[in-house]
Amino acid sequence: MKNFSHETFKRMPIEADLRCNNFRVSAPDDSPYDFDDVSGHFVFSNGSISADSVKGNLREQPFSLQGKASDFISYLFFDGVDTHCNLNCTIESINLMPFYEHYEKYLSSSESTGYFLGLIRFETNRLDFEPYHLTNAATVIRFTRDGIELSDINAQTMQGKLSDCSVKLIDLPGGKTRCVASGTVGKMSAREIFATFDNFDQTVVTDKQIDGSLSGDFKVDAVLDDEYNPIYSTVDALAQVVIEDGSMTNVETLVEIGKKLKIKEDFSNVSFSTLKNTIRLKDDTLYIPDMHIKSNAFELTFAGKHNIESNIFNYYVTLFLQKT
Repeated sequence: MKNFSHETFKRMPIEADLRCNNFRVSAPDDSPYDFDDVSGHFVFSNGSISADSVKGNLREQPFSLQGKASDFISYLFFDGVDTHCNLNCTIESINLMPFYEHYEKYLSSSESTGYFLGLIRFETNRLDFEPYHLTNAATVIRFTRDGIELSDINAQTMQGKLSDCSVKLIDLPGGKTRCVASGTVGKMSAREIFATFDNFDQTVVTDKQIDGSLSGDFKVDAVLDDEYNPIYSTVDALAQVVIEDGSMTNVETLVEIGKKLKIKEDFSNVSFSTLKNTIRLKDDTLYIPDMHIKSNAFELTFAGKHNIESNIFNYYVTLFLQKT
């Protein structure tokens, strides 16, 4: 491209008005971009592409696309050229892992200095990105020079709902990413939350031991490593949570309390109707303020702090026995 620059390309009087039916693009074996049965109206003018009523299949999943991208062809072929998009996109179902793996393998180390900028209004009936699974998902995706912003996220997941959520991912040196997120969760399965997030790197209470539905508001500011795992020393998170119809089974700390007190209450299976609290995670430490729990076996006031990295904790318990 040394003798054919972006400016030369822009000066060329190239315009096209295309209508297609049953169009197919077969990607190489290692690329996820397989399109077939594509139909719609494309207009190319002044370096921009407009798509109107475009429909087809991506990886055998029905999709629709409408909107405009400026300088898109130049973005593909010339270094240092940005493209700005304003698109509406829907797809029946999508697994993001093949696209992510393709980006990591071929595009993340690209020397091109151009940026894909703008926004996409996106909807899907099902989205998979291990370990996350969402249904009836909708969001607005904004591409910026330093990362990606997702706003107005609404979806069903973990047997509950995400409402009015936002996530901002900011690129940092060394392959790290800053994640700033907030939103509301409604009646999600506590068991699935613990399983999805690998029990938050602790073994005191795991997804095999906890149950119930969790609701509340949350705010998170954290740095993720190059595999998108949280670096707990950087996490600043605040959650106002309500757990309903909860239970904890064979939690060693509770079982040991029952053994040492030599009482009749069954501490191996503890259930409670409602639990409310505000929980803070900051500087690698989980802070739990006074929390009142009324269960089938006892009433107690519980508080403490838990260091995530070292798994060292200090809990304070005032116990009121029910049956003794």
